[in-house]
Amino acid sequence: WKIITPETQIKNKTISVLISAYKAEKWIKSSVNSILSQKLPLNWNLELIVGIDGCEKTYKSISEIKDNRLGIVRFKENHGTYNIFNSIANLSTGHYLQRFDADDIMNDGWLHRVICSFVLNEELNLIYGDWESVSHDLGEIYEKIGDGSGPAAWKASFFFEQLGGYKPFPCGADSEARIRAKYLSSPESKIEHVAFFRRISDTSLSQDAKTNHDSIVRKKIQQEIRKDISDYEKGNK
Repeated sequence: WKIITPETQIKNKTISVLISAYKAEKWIKSSVNSILSQKLPLNWNLELIVGIDGCEKTYKSISEIKDNRLGIVRFKENHGTYNIFNSIANLSTGHYLQRFDADDIMNDGWLHRVICSFVLNEELNLIYGDWESVSHDLGEIYEKIGDGSGPAAWKASFFFEQLGGYKPFPCGADSEARIRAKYLSSPESKIEHVAFFRRISDTSLSQDAKTNHDSIVRKKIQQEIRKDISDYEKGNK
């Protein structure tokens, strides 16, 4: 079957995928290759930027991949996932941005779906999908999650000019950004499709003892988010 790509007047036909990578030497190559193997609509280009968050082993691992669509930004010190993302986002050139995690696997066809959804619905600023948690060796699927809590795709102009980027939280900033976008009256859409497979590993933010869902840090962030929601609803923000 011939895939028909929706027509668009967009001149900048580039989507930028942005990854912050720390202690991801075991996963980074498979994650990056799952993105580089994505098939995009006709005449669209992929830009993949990986920010190495002060981790020499991860840098050495990704350096083995040679592809002119891949750019590597090396930070000597650790700054945190969302600080790194905001930094490399400022280097991106895409009309759309897709945040992604260094230990996850992007599902085939995801970027094609994102681009077509944005093009067909020009008012959209945010797109997300389902995800499945999997074992670190990808051999077992644990559960499917459809709450949109993972990395999202953004229209770049909205992300920079209205959202103002992610908050520099050590974890949980994806959820906060989506909530903030909602109260900015930003149109969003969920694609009923698995966007990515999330590895369950000790180094991920959701599993690390310092940032998992039972951690003090994450609970404080959740409390801050709840307060923000209350302020939004009262018109105080």
